[in-house]
Amino acid sequence: SIYLIESLQPENRKCMDAYAFSLGAEIKPGDIFA
Repeated sequence: SIYLIESLQPENRKCMDAYAFSLGAEIKPGDIFA
């Protein structure tokens, strides 16, 4: 999810990283920006 996190804003980066990590799931770009 690193490549996705880099494309997010700093404040959203931590949130999404923690969210993805807690789920332990592979998140696709479409899932984030949909």
